[in-house]
Amino acid sequence: MTNHCLEVGIVCAWLRAARKLHFSEMLLDMQLRESQAVGEHRPDIVVGNLAIEVELNHKRKETLTRNVLSNELTYDGQVWLVPQRKSNIRRSLAEIFADNVIDETAKILCLEDIHQELSLCNIHNNTWQAPPLP
Repeated sequence: MTNHCLEVGIVCAWLRAARKLHFSEMLLDMQLRESQAVGEHRPDIVVGNLAIEVELNHKRKETLTRNVLSNELTYDGQVWLVPQRKSNIRRSLAEIFADNVIDETAKILCLEDIHQELSLCNIHNNTWQAPPLP
């Protein structure tokens, strides 16, 4: 749980630095919880109409499928950030995307790439030494 919260914070910092989003443009799970029914799936971060999920641990395929389909119905796109060493999660997500004909805006990105890109940021003048990830 603590690692997940830290990773969500890192992704928010990356969105701020790489995508020039203000923190007020990001809704977190906790904020979404206030307006949604108990037990309803909530992405970790919502930016505009984009769901962002930080997936650190393997879940049953049925659970992942339910979450992917919920995002597909509710948002215009979804991005899943998964640690590189968790190839089983990436593989499951790719299979779910293919099996359910998920919109091509859905992406699976490597969490370490986000870390690397954020580490290149000069926090003193908000400049980047590397192009942003796709």
